[in-house]
Amino acid sequence: CSDKTGTLTEEGLDMYGVRSVIYQGPGRIKFAKLEEETYRLGFNKDLKQNNKSEHEIQYGEGNPYCLIGDPQVILKECMASCHGITRIKGELIGDPHEVKMFEATEWELIEQNLGDYKELVLAVVKSAKGDCFGDFKIQETLYQNTQAQTQLGIVKRFEFSSKLQRMSTIVKNLDFDSDFYKLFVKGSPEKIFELSNPQTIPQNFHDVLDFYARKGFRVLAFGVKVLKMNQNQIQKLERDEVEKDLTFAGLLIIENKLKLITTSIIEELQEANIRTIMVTGDNALTAISVGRQCKIIDESKRVYFGDLSDDPAQKDRIVWKDFENGKRYLNEDDLEPANGVAEYEEKQIPEIQEEQMLIQQAQYLENKDRKISVMIKKIKKGKQGKFQSRNTSQIIVQSSKIYRERAKTQMNQQNNPENYNVSNPVSQIYIQRAFDQNNYTLAITGRAFSKIISQASESKQKAQLLRTMLLKTQIFARMRPEEKALLLQMLQDLPWKPTCGMCGDGVN
Repeated sequence: CSDKTGTLTEEGLDMYGVRSVIYQGPGRIKFAKLEEETYRLGFNKDLKQNNKSEHEIQYGEGNPYCLIGDPQVILKECMASCHGITRIKGELIGDPHEVKMFEATEWELIEQNLGDYKELVLAVVKSAKGDCFGDFKIQETLYQNTQAQTQLGIVKRFEFSSKLQRMSTIVKNLDFDSDFYKLFVKGSPEKIFELSNPQTIPQNFHDVLDFYARKGFRVLAFGVKVLKMNQNQIQKLERDEVEKDLTFAGLLIIENKLKLITTSIIEELQEANIRTIMVTGDNALTAISVGRQCKIIDESKRVYFGDLSDDPAQKDRIVWKDFENGKRYLNEDDLEPANGVAEYEEKQIPEIQEEQMLIQQAQYLENKDRKISVMIKKIKKGKQGKFQSRNTSQIIVQSSKIYRERAKTQMNQQNNPENYNVSNPVSQIYIQRAFDQNNYTLAITGRAFSKIISQASESKQKAQLLRTMLLKTQIFARMRPEEKALLLQMLQDLPWKPTCGMCGDGVN
C-alpha cells in the first residue's frame, strides 16, 4: 500500500493542454487540435466584414456559438475567470489546478480598488496586452482585434461542490456597458456533458475523454451560457436556476507530477507479483488519474467508483458506477457489472491520432531508458560483467513531458507523421485485444469503505462483499488516518494472512 502525495507524486501539476471545439455545421461539432501554449488561444482572429464572425457568415444563426463568441476565446475566458483563487503577499493561492490553469492564460488578477468599477465585482481579471477579445451582442458577435486589454469582472461565484462536481462564475465584460453577462461552469467532464445542450457536444466526446483518462491525465470540462439580466437579478440567482442548458466550451487536460522513480518501482513490484494499492486522503478524481499514470491501474481496465449516494431517499446506499461512463453500474451485492463492461475501443479517432502516436513513441523512449538504467544498477551491484560504455552511466529516467518533447522532435523529422512507424513494432497502437468482461478494477471513498466494514457482521453475504471489495479495489480515496490503519488490518485478516506494507510520510 502506498500514500499518494509526497510518496508517488511531487508537489504541483503540469498543464498538458486544452481542446476547444470547432463548429462545422448543424450536428457536426468536433474537438479542435490540442493547444499546448494556452496563452495563444484566440490569437489571429481577424475582424470580419459587417461585424459578423466567420462562422456566422458561413453557417448562419443555427450556429450555437453565434451569440456567445469564438470557442477558443470563450475557453480562454473560462480559464481566466472560473476559479476561486486569490492573491496573498503577491502569491496566487488556491486549488493547485486552478492556479496552474490561471497562470497558463497569462492574465492578471486584480483584487484592489474594486470600488473604481461601475459594476459590483468580487475580482477583475485582465488579459495580457494584445489578446484579442470582444463584447457580444444578442444578434451578432464582434471581435475587436486591437491592442486593448480586456477586463472581465467576476460578479458572482458559486463555489465548487464535490456533490455537484462543478463550480461556476458569472462575469461581465467591463469594457462595455450592457446587460449581458456570461456564466462559466467548470467541472467533471461527465457533469458538464450532462448539463450541456447535446447539439454543442463534439461527436467523439467519450472517445477523446477515454483516451486522456486511460493515459492518466486529469480532465476538466467547461460550459458557458449568456445571461440577459440586470445586476439585481444576477445577485438573486441560485445556481440550480442557471447551471443548465450550457454550450459546451472545451476540455482542460492536466498532468500530475510523478516522482521520476515511481512508475519503475510500481512495475518492479508488479513483476514480482506484489499487489500495489493506493491509499490517499486526496479526492478520487486525482487518485484515479495518478493510479493510471503510474501503472497501479492498467490502462486497459475500466474503473468502477464506489461512494455513498447523495440522494436523501437512498441514504447509506453505496453506488458503484463506471468512473468515465456514468451509465454503467456494478451490482451492489456481488460487485459484478450489471450491464457488462464498456470496452475501450482502439479505433482511429482523427482528433487524437497524432497524440496517440506521440505518446506511444514517448513511452517507448521512456521504457528504453528505464531498461538501460536497470541494467546499470545491476552492473554496479556486480551482477553482470564490466560495461564498456562510459556514456551509458549518465542515462537517467526523465519526466514524461521531456519524453514527449523528444518524441515530437523525432516525429517532426519524418516527412509525413501519419506514416510514422514506432521503433518498437510490438507496441503498435491498434493491436486487437481479446476483451475480458472481468477487465475492471475498483476505487472507493473512505466513507463507503467504512460503511461496508460496519455492515460486514450483518450477514455472510455482507462479509463476502467486504472480502470482494478488499480484493478488487486498487484506489482508496478520501481516507482518514484511522481508515488507512483499518484497511491494513482488514487486508492482514484475509483468510491467507497476506503480508502488507505501507509506504508514506507523516501519519502513514
